[in-house]
Amino acid sequence: MIREKIFVIGNDSEYDNEYVLELTCQAARLAEQRNAEVVNVCIGSGDRGGMERLFSYGADRVLFYELCEAFGQYEAADKAEALKRILAKEDTALVLFTADPVGKITAAMLSAHFASGLTADCIDISVDEQGEYVFSRAALSNSVIAGIRCVNSRFCMCTVKKHVFQAKKADTAKEGNAAKEAVIEVFGSQTVYGRARERAVRVLEQVPLEPANTAWQDADVVFGIGRGVHREETLDRIYAIAQHYGAQVAGSRAAVELGKIEKSRQVGQSGATIVPAVYVAFGISGACQHMVGVKDAALIIAVNQDEHAPIFEYADYKVIEDVEQIVQNLYQLIQSEKNGLDS
Repeated sequence: MIREKIFVIGNDSEYDNEYVLELTCQAARLAEQRNAEVVNVCIGSGDRGGMERLFSYGADRVLFYELCEAFGQYEAADKAEALKRILAKEDTALVLFTADPVGKITAAMLSAHFASGLTADCIDISVDEQGEYVFSRAALSNSVIAGIRCVNSRFCMCTVKKHVFQAKKADTAKEGNAAKEAVIEVFGSQTVYGRARERAVRVLEQVPLEPANTAWQDADVVFGIGRGVHREETLDRIYAIAQHYGAQVAGSRAAVELGKIEKSRQVGQSGATIVPAVYVAFGISGACQHMVGVKDAALIIAVNQDEHAPIFEYADYKVIEDVEQIVQNLYQLIQSEKNGLDS
């Protein structure tokens, strides 16, 4: 029996970067539900080590299409042409692209060519009771999460936002699982000539960029600050408690807009996606845009005095109390611990 194919279209230069591995792992989860085959497509000059690594994250097959240009770099249109040849010959069911500029342009070109449905900026992909793919994305000015199905299409396509899925090696230790043989299939080769480009570049200003501090996103314990944290003293105490327990501090969009935390530590649809072992939400209502960023946390503890707060639908432990009072009690507890150690 011919199995349907779920394609993951990789980065042009680094085939096994974290973004591509996230998509590959999600494709493997979907493939298990549909008895499908995961096919990673790598286009460019070739990095065998990177391509072989894809098998450890769920790829069943890896196709390599060598594409280079005699002058400069090839364009998205060249990549799209190569993919047309590949997808037309396979029993394609779903194609996943990264939601970066090249991924979006390439996906749009292929959507027009194949007249296939394309969902942009997905934050989740699932299989419903009818066995159909359902794509989730923010809609109506980020006020709701919409579930989208593709109809009257030969196959489905989507671009996927970064860090909404986990990149995790396949467990070959389980019964029935085995390490996959890393056989790279060469689909084709092409060199594009005659398109030398003249680029005039004017340097207006050179400002050294500080590397973004994203290490907090990998913390095991994260404290989330929301609109419900009103007093500056409470905010300071949350930071003190976090430091005591080796936790990192993040915040909701509302907390960022109120100046309680910097934008770089925003969690949610328009911020970062994190997967901590424990997420403690202080005064966060739990709108869907925020919960998208923490939906895969192993344990969620919510503190909110509003018993109808949406976050309680996601929380493993619910504390329906005044945030200020809870934080004060926790702060006094760690002060007592410190005093006990000092004496």
